[in-house]
Amino acid sequence: MLDYSIYYRKWHDGSKAHFESTAAFYQRLLSKALEQVPPEARILDIGCGQGLLLYALESFGFKRVRGVDLSEQQVAVGQQYGLTCHAVDKDYIFQLAMTDPRTFDLIFMMDVLEHMNSSDQLRTLAAVGELLVPGGRLILSVPNANASFGLRWRYNDWTHETSFTEHSLEFLLLNSNFTDMKFFPYEFIARPRMIFIPRKSVLIWAVQRFFRFLRRLEAVGELGPEGWKVPLSLNLLAQCIKVDAKL
Repeated sequence: MLDYSIYYRKWHDGSKAHFESTAAFYQRLLSKALEQVPPEARILDIGCGQGLLLYALESFGFKRVRGVDLSEQQVAVGQQYGLTCHAVDKDYIFQLAMTDPRTFDLIFMMDVLEHMNSSDQLRTLAAVGELLVPGGRLILSVPNANASFGLRWRYNDWTHETSFTEHSLEFLLLNSNFTDMKFFPYEFIARPRMIFIPRKSVLIWAVQRFFRFLRRLEAVGELGPEGWKVPLSLNLLAQCIKVDAKL
């Protein structure tokens, strides 16, 4: 089996400081998506890696979280911090959907779908639908093909199979019996506080904003009015609901 940790160790060193900083990032990223999720919600993180999201969710007050991943090496890091995460094989989600359907209120698939071919994406999302309670939520992120560095994001990880636009992701989710798609901002660089005070973080943010504006003009030039609405962040972040009922 491939050692996925070889790639992810470049950005995730497994330190407590990294877990804490990533929790702060997830707080900013997911605050709107988690607004109506109660603390007692049963949550599953598919593709949990080292358990960075699990750690964040627990720090937010969620008490019933667990994660699964194919990488034994990455899961071992999370287990050192007492996180409920386990290494599983590729058939685990399908078996769980048969033995324990309608078990979870919320399922995360952060940076997971791009590692699958199209038929496996459909099959996995069908299993996820079985695992969710009626009206349960799926929150996921995928590489954004619209981004300036979309090709780098697509090919930087050898295990990536594809990338998405907002339309192709919506098409996949609708055909997997999910509805009520909501897209949320996914920015790695946050707007600094007190941007009128010159410093490194403000400079980096300003440079990103400048070139993002140029990219926006390019999108409008190529696509017309639709270009104003195209998401340009490196990732897409979406929430959808199991189709048989709504919260």
